[in-house]
This record gives sequence, C-alpha cells and structure tokens, in this order.
Amino acid sequence: MSTIYNDIIHNKQRGQKLLAVLLDPDKILLEEIPNVIEKINYSMVTHIFVGGSDVEPDKTHQLVALVKSKTVLPLVLFPGDIAQLTNAADALL
Repeated sequence: MSTIYNDIIHNKQRGQKLLAVLLDPDKILLEEIPNVIEKINYSMVTHIFVGGSDVEPDKTHQLVALVKSKTVLPLVLFPGDIAQLTNAADALL
C-alpha cells in the first residue's frame, strides 16, 4: 500500500518535481470549484492542499468533499486550526 508521504519521498529520491496548489475555503466559492478543478486536472499539479487561516465551520469539509468528487489527485489538509479537520481528505500536513 502506497501512502502520499511515501510517494513524495520516492519522487524526491528520483529527482522528480511535484506541484501542489492551495485552495482556501474562505477565498473560493463552491460554485467555482468544478471549473477550477477542471483546470487543475489538465495541469502539472500533483497534489491539492486545502486550508486557510480563518474558515467558517464545515466549509472545509464541504470544499474537500466537492473537490474529491471532481479529481483523483491526492487532497491534503493544510489547516489553520482544528475546526478545519475533516476525514474526507487523504492526508494532513
């Protein structure tokens, strides 16, 4: 079983570059997500980070669930506080 961490380490050892994009739940509207994720899916992005400084309750979970339904890329939480944790993400930074 491969983990996101192991994949990152493996790529580093091989000299492969990775690219993550950060989505801030308070800076993006849920209605914009399908278009944004479509662009991400056709780019060189390898990981999606989700998090922000001051996020409304449940907004991170809603964003993560929607993003997960639109991509197969690993989704990593980059939370500003404990209220942004959700088990819908693939990993926690």
